[in-house]
Amino acid sequence: VISFLVTVILASMFMSFTTGSAFTILAFCVMISILFSTLARLRANQIGLRLPDVMGIELPIAISMAGLVLVHIAGRISNSVVEFDDAKHLAVIAIGLTVLSGVGLLGRSDLGLRIPNALEGVVYLLAFDRIICALVGGEVPLPFQFGPLDGTLVNWTMPLVFIEILMLGFLLGFDWVEGERIKRGLADHRGSGGRSAWLIFASLVSFGPAALLAIVLGIKRGWAWQQPAVVMIAWIMLPLPIHGTLLWANDYLRLPEFGMNITAALLGIGSIMFIIWSIGKNMGIWLASALWSMHILLFAAGIGWGDLAILSVFIMVCSTTSWVSGILTLRKSWRVFGAVDLVIAWIVSFVMLSSGGDIESILTVLIASAGLLGLVTYLTQTYEAEMDRE
Repeated sequence: VISFLVTVILASMFMSFTTGSAFTILAFCVMISILFSTLARLRANQIGLRLPDVMGIELPIAISMAGLVLVHIAGRISNSVVEFDDAKHLAVIAIGLTVLSGVGLLGRSDLGLRIPNALEGVVYLLAFDRIICALVGGEVPLPFQFGPLDGTLVNWTMPLVFIEILMLGFLLGFDWVEGERIKRGLADHRGSGGRSAWLIFASLVSFGPAALLAIVLGIKRGWAWQQPAVVMIAWIMLPLPIHGTLLWANDYLRLPEFGMNITAALLGIGSIMFIIWSIGKNMGIWLASALWSMHILLFAAGIGWGDLAILSVFIMVCSTTSWVSGILTLRKSWRVFGAVDLVIAWIVSFVMLSSGGDIESILTVLIASAGLLGLVTYLTQTYEAEMDRE
């Protein structure tokens, strides 16, 4: 079966690349792969054969799923006419990957482990396919830059909405398995790296709602498993699906328009509130991720604003928060980060001054610097004995 599947995949790739029938060939390859993978799975069940796994997916099914992606990519980079406003091919490959992953679950008793593997296989391959096609000019929707109502009903809206519904189902299914493992006291089966990769790749395939759900569930499970890295990645990614959704939904919501820099700044302020909470509650496990989130969001917001004075003030806010956090928690590394942030803020201020910045902006930076140094001096003197014992 594996030899036949490999032959079909290679032949389909060649025909998809050299002819103008990429969609038809992809659909044919999907049907053949499903048929023979199902036969292999049923036969293995009958004789009690355990097939080798690739990342938790049985080898014939993994080959078929990867082959569908290769056939699709070959069709998108061919010399034939490739239309951007026709997304039916995306729905076909999503159907093929979903059905194949479901075939791999037939007759299995270890569904608690198999279901997450199957869902990850589908989502990761869809994201990989979308990224590669975008890089090679395969005319596919770019992440967070498209809406479901940008084209015709049959060729654009229905395929993309169908994929979005699939993604919502995948996310809820993955979260259900997570909840069952927590309820039964089982060990974490993914870790912060796997959980972070899941929410990132799931977000890349979505036009908004599924990405928002992935981030919400990522924060929920990252908090439950005490994984600050997952919560941090979800938090700093949040501006992307928010504005990806508003890109098309605001035609109906009629909300006031605002840039991603404002969203990033608000989330950066939220990170500062979380830093205050983590210090007050002595929850040091969350402090580093909150400080990194603040830095990334406020630096990005300041750069997006296009005003060196605002960027300098935001960097000083980061400096103040890091320095004060380092003093209160007796962590020298964050005091060093605070000092480095202050130097960067002054460098930005010198650039602003040399480029003819107005006196009000320079005065704002000087006042912020004086306030920062005064606060740090006061706290250093207050906690001098504790820091000497550090």
